[in-house]
Amino acid sequence: MRTALLLAGLLATACGNAPAEPSTAFPMSGFYTGPLDGVGDEGTLDALMDLTVQEDQGRVSGAYFLRGRVTRGNQVATIVGEGTFTGTIFPGARPSLALTLSNPPCPDHPGELGGWFDPVAGGIQLGGLIQVRAPDCSLFASYQSWALLGR
Repeated sequence: MRTALLLAGLLATACGNAPAEPSTAFPMSGFYTGPLDGVGDEGTLDALMDLTVQEDQGRVSGAYFLRGRVTRGNQVATIVGEGTFTGTIFPGARPSLALTLSNPPCPDHPGELGGWFDPVAGGIQLGGLIQVRAPDCSLFASYQSWALLGR
């Protein structure tokens, strides 16, 4: 009985020395991949998205690559896109994200996605409007999209 009380006293002391605030550092840096799906007024987006993420004190940056196909009415097109992104990760149990994606062929038309990072599962969920542009940068179609990316 005395040993159990001593052990309980040591555990209470160890727990009392723990930091009061959770860390604001997120283990988010790494490579993520997964499906990117979308729906528009005239069709669908079905793609695979890769993100290479670097995180530093609440700022994120990196590169993206996506490939897949889109439909608009009876038209079907293969899409391939790549570029860089920057953004912010906001503190919380499930930290939220705001990303701005560059569009190298059409620099005047960046993309924006929002979502969250799941530090327990190590995944990223994103959503937002994806605009697919023609080679002359005119708008081909827009899709309300969502992605679930894992390591």
